[in-house]
Amino acid sequence: MFGGPPRTPTHTPVAQDELAKLARGLMERVPGGQLNPQLLAEAASDLEAPLAHVYAAAGLVPMLQFTRENQVVFLVCSGGCQQFGAVPVLEKLLALRDQRNAANESSFDVHTRGCLDRCEQGAMVAVFTPDGVAALPKASPEIVAEAVADALGQSS
Repeated sequence: MFGGPPRTPTHTPVAQDELAKLARGLMERVPGGQLNPQLLAEAASDLEAPLAHVYAAAGLVPMLQFTRENQVVFLVCSGGCQQFGAVPVLEKLLALRDQRNAANESSFDVHTRGCLDRCEQGAMVAVFTPDGVAALPKASPEIVAEAVADALGQSS
């Protein structure tokens, strides 16, 4: 059998109707299609939704594009990888980014995409740095925290 037997999901994904509602809300707020952290935070507040859910929804709409503000980008699969912990990974990355920003330390961007074509390795995260791209298969909050420290140094 190619790839082995299917994996058993470890997490419950965000409900499709919630993702669709959030995606519609984002598309109404972003006529140019360019997303940034402030706009996503405002949308989460306005839509009364967890920020990680808004990020997950944004990754499912190809017309919406994330602006790049930092040299390091963590790209999280927000489609099927939700079944394997993508939302807790997003929550951890967003919290780490906020901590680094509050401490005026070098930071990173968090972007999402509906699929990174590595479903058997979900939750899948790709890390883009000036040195290249690294894949974080079967990512967890602990794994991405270590990757942030490796890419940017320890936060104080």
